Amino acid sequence: MRLLLIIGLWLPIWASAQSVFPLSLSDLKDHPATYRPAQDAKGVAIVFLLPDCPSCQSYSKTLNDLYREFQPQGLEVIGVFPGKYASFSEVEVFRSDFRIAFPLFVDKDQGQVRKVGAAVAPEVFLFDRQGHSVYSGRIDDWMVAPGKKRLQIRNHELRDAMKALSEGRKVRVPRTIPIGCIIEQ
Repeated sequence: MRLLLIIGLWLPIWASAQSVFPLSLSDLKDHPATYRPAQDAKGVAIVFLLPDCPSCQSYSKTLNDLYREFQPQGLEVIGVFPGKYASFSEVEVFRSDFRIAFPLFVDKDQGQVRKVGAAVAPEVFLFDRQGHSVYSGRIDDWMVAPGKKRLQIRNHELRDAMKALSEGRKVRVPRTIPIGCIIEQ
């Protein structure tokens, strides 16, 4: 893996032969879980979340909508809660309060955080069926700074990337800078 420094963040650049899967995680009952996309999946969006992060809470409806829109087209969405900062019960409350429809996991040792280079929540990594990164960054441009939102969203980068992947096209914007809560390492 090579690294690129952009605006003070170390971001991974995945070699074309490297796959991110399988992911070693825990389910919400604290049992070991290995995640692999379904065999017929076109790809998977992994979104890193924190249950007490206002940005993650604000984006929960958008993420549910994207899951419902693209799941029938062969794209999966999973949520990953990094570290041991949130208890399993806090994650379960997040799932219940925000009616999360997609699968949720916990990355207790932050191995997956390091594997993909996640730095904030919500931060999304979209992978093709082989596990190669095709998009990473923000969900859209609604958040302009922590706690500050636009009145109207102008760019829907994750949706556009998922649409391109589902249609077999190249993702036009492969990287954006996410805005959200810092993932403590």
